[in-house]
Amino acid sequence: MMRIEIREAEIKDSPLILRFIKELAIYEKAGDLVETTVERIEESIFGSDSTTHSIICLIDGEPVGFAVYFVPRRFICITEV
Repeated sequence: MMRIEIREAEIKDSPLILRFIKELAIYEKAGDLVETTVERIEESIFGSDSTTHSIICLIDGEPVGFAVYFVPRRFICITEV
């Protein structure tokens, strides 16, 4: 039986996330359009001001996919009239 695990990505997963991005781009025949780097992924997903998050999917301990999502920041301003 396969063991499926979904976990929160960590900064050490940045090279893996880049690999998945490149593999998807190649599949979509757009491999030459990938311009990001491990460093940019680290900053955009794991930076202190980031609202972006990522999860990694593993099957039997092997990474097979990822997802990126964000939680928008909402500010409520209450003023008295």
